[in-house]
Order: sequence, then C-alpha cells, then structure tokens
Amino acid sequence: MRDYIIKRLLIGILLLFSVSVLVFAMLFLMPGDPVTVMAGPLAKASELEGLRHQYGLDRPIVEQYITWLSKMFHGDFGISYKYRLPVWQLLQSAIPVSLYLTIITLIIEYIVAIPLGLLCAYKKDSLFDHITVNVTLVLTAVPSFWLGVLMILVFAVKLQWLPVSGFESWQNYVLPICTGFLGGIASTLRLVKSEAIDALHEKYVVTAYAKGLKKREVLYKHVLRTSLIVVTVNVFMSVPWLISGYIVIEKIFGIPGMGNLMVESIVKQDFNVIQGTIMIITALTVLCNILSDIVLGILDPRIRISVTGGDQ
Repeated sequence: MRDYIIKRLLIGILLLFSVSVLVFAMLFLMPGDPVTVMAGPLAKASELEGLRHQYGLDRPIVEQYITWLSKMFHGDFGISYKYRLPVWQLLQSAIPVSLYLTIITLIIEYIVAIPLGLLCAYKKDSLFDHITVNVTLVLTAVPSFWLGVLMILVFAVKLQWLPVSGFESWQNYVLPICTGFLGGIASTLRLVKSEAIDALHEKYVVTAYAKGLKKREVLYKHVLRTSLIVVTVNVFMSVPWLISGYIVIEKIFGIPGMGNLMVESIVKQDFNVIQGTIMIITALTVLCNILSDIVLGILDPRIRISVTGGDQ
C-alpha cells in the first residue's frame, strides 16, 4: 500500500509540474502586455520599463519561471496587475465560495442520484428507467450557461420567486446550485445504475433472494454496498469537475467565486490572477485524483496489487 501511495504522489507532482510550465508559458502566448494593463495605455516607455524591472519581467524566461515557481510554493502568486493586490488575497475570498457551492451541489446530487440509479437498475428497461435516464441525459447535453439563463428568466424574472444574482442569503444559492445539479446528475445516476446492474447478477445477491430476504433489504444491504465502492471514488473525481463547471455559472449569477474571478481576469488580462486560479484548480484536481486512487486501493485491494505487482 505504501508503494502504491508513493507512486500516485509522484505522478501527481509530475502532473503539477507539467501544468505549471504550460500555465507560465501562457503569459507569453496570450495577447496583450501585463505591464501595459497595469500602467495604462498612456504610460510612457520609461514607466513601462521601470515596471518590467520592478516585477522581474525583463529577466530571462527560465529565471522568471524558477522565481515564480519558488514563490508559488510559498503561497505567493504575485500581484494582481488590475487590483494591485496580492493574488492570494483575492483567492482567499473566492476559494471558500466555490468550494461551498461545489460541496452542497455534490451532496444533493448523490442524495438524488443514488436511489434513482438503484431503481433504474432494478427496473431496467422499464418506462421509469427510460424516462429517468433520457431526461437526465437531455439536461446534461444542455449548456450550463443556457440552463442558468433559462432558470433566471423563469424563476427570477417571470415568477419572481428567487433573486437574479448576489450571494447574501440562502435564496441566492438556489438557482446556481440547481443549475450545477441538473447538469451533472446524469453521469452519477448512470454510474450507480451500471454498478447496481452488475451487482444484481452476482451470486451472493441470488443467494440473498433464495434466503427469503425482501427486495428492499437486498438492494440496500447488498447491491448498494457493492456499488458504493466506485461511487465513493467518484465523489472525489466530481469535485474538480464541478469547480470547473461553476466558472460560467458563477459569472452568470454574479457569485464571487473562483470562476467569476477567473472570467473577469481573462477579460482584464490580469495574468497573475489567471495563473493562480488555474494552478489552484489543477492542485485540487490532482489532490482529488490521488485521494480517489488511495480510497479505491483501500476498498479494492486488486487495484493496488495490479499497480505495484504485489500486496504491499
């Protein structure tokens, strides 16, 4: 198990390093000049050169990258060219908002998807199964920005039940969470259904029925328990996908999370904020992948044996 964890950690570190190179190179590939953004279009050439020297943008690229990487490991993502504030200060207020939305959406998604997935597996090929799966697939195919705008028009503008935007009360959470939930429930439901169908054909389930156990007991004590191994792992995998999906949703509903901050930074060409946001999302993705691999290795020893070549 130890070798399995070490191998996953090394792969995660290598992935973070590769992404950091691409993210840093983005500064030179994107149109615009961060110094011009900071100083304004009317700034003199001497002022631009002074700012480049102040922020180390006149140094060789390799030296800039090493300095940037070293500072990043110490929590220093640089200064926002637009707000003239430390990037980490901006991220500190945005990260909890995005994580809060993500966690609530994830909880609601699994509370709804797990029982629906079990029922679809138990009633496979029935009318209930076809309607449930097809409706969720249609919702998944709808772009999140279109679904968000539609919900604003119906529930905020037409019916006036909920506020259009903001983040002051619980009512402000309803529309963005519903948008994220409806867009992601299909994948979770299909995963639960697939695992449950496989479990229903196992010998121990047939034996449970032969012993006279009720259908509900078999579903929840045997089928659900087996299905939850992959479902539990999928929880960790869903977190970065939800955070990425909320990039557009946060902008639509005016929520001050990482997504909204990233979109505004792209529009304003605030390169340090863009780099910091992408690195945070990447770090969360890598961390969740490592945790999912570790949890899967604990729950299913066959995984770590196939990776390490033996039971560690």
